[in-house]
Amino acid sequence: ALPIFSGESGSSTRYEFAILGQSVNLSARLMGKGARGSINCDEELMKNDAEHMFTCTFKHQLKGYQKPVPFYNPAVASGDKKISEEKKSSSIPSISVRQKEIEALVQHILAQQMLMEREHERSYTQARTTNPGDEEQTRRNTCGAQPRAIVVSARDGSGKSEFIQAVLEHPTIEARSAILRANRCYHNTPFYCWIPIVSKIVRTSRDVVKRISKLKRLRKKMNIAPSLLVKATDTCSSNGYASLTNEDLVDEDFVPYLSLLNDYVYQGVPLFRPSEAASSLKEVKKIDKAVEVLSSMVKRYVTRSGRSTIISVNDVDSIDQYSRELMQNLFESPGNLIFICSKNKGARKRRRSSLGSVESESTVDLP
Repeated sequence: ALPIFSGESGSSTRYEFAILGQSVNLSARLMGKGARGSINCDEELMKNDAEHMFTCTFKHQLKGYQKPVPFYNPAVASGDKKISEEKKSSSIPSISVRQKEIEALVQHILAQQMLMEREHERSYTQARTTNPGDEEQTRRNTCGAQPRAIVVSARDGSGKSEFIQAVLEHPTIEARSAILRANRCYHNTPFYCWIPIVSKIVRTSRDVVKRISKLKRLRKKMNIAPSLLVKATDTCSSNGYASLTNEDLVDEDFVPYLSLLNDYVYQGVPLFRPSEAASSLKEVKKIDKAVEVLSSMVKRYVTRSGRSTIISVNDVDSIDQYSRELMQNLFESPGNLIFICSKNKGARKRRRSSLGSVESESTVDLP
């Protein structure tokens, strides 16, 4: 499958939601060459559709392609008996076929979560012994568990993302875990893959919820990140409203620098009020400080959730440099946190792995 970029595109003053990539261009040309009322698809879709039979209608010479590209039209549903063995073998393995691997990974995650809970409990007991009667100091001195990483490795197009999604949607995992899903990233925009994660966290602040409402009223023509425009109950407290303030999102030292996220995460949307501390930083220092702010935000979220937190990152080797630094920062800090990442088997290795040097790392190889 060819990579596709889906998300906000443009400048800090004007941008829009767009879908870009070679597959998008091919789809547009398939549509332009098609007859009225017809459905055209390419060879890859034809091979991965096990429910229809297809006919090759024509081959067109398209811009950007050296050889003529075949067009296929779907016919009526073929029925299982009429699907050729060749087509079956070329299709992506279904999730039902991988139930055994899914259950095995679920059990592995549960075992890691229990180990991490025991590590945290031991650390808490030691801290309480050192600081009897001082609960606040006990919490500060509790080191917690070492984060874990699980890497799902498979060939490109084999359904890694669907496999991870099935694991995260397992009833036991959903009941025991706070789940944060990253964007798939194919470009070097800093922190792009972290936008849905950061948005889910900041929407727990009533200050942010009010700010979004105000921005929507005052700036009707301004595009606001879609990840921020969700129902309030999606990420808020049990009473249906965000219960925190902006000061609760990060450690005290980083509160003055929250406005850095306006540029580095939200493409200029003034979600957080500007501060002198942030604006006085040199440009080369701002993005490094943004890494620290985001790291503090995720750590605070993990602590507040009271449950094991799972962060899923697809195609981990494609993420930008600063997202890698943020991941490494989180790995080096104690916390009840598990990363589950996918990567292509046999892909050319980077000089520096996106996961850095992680001791508690396990790999799942899919056929």
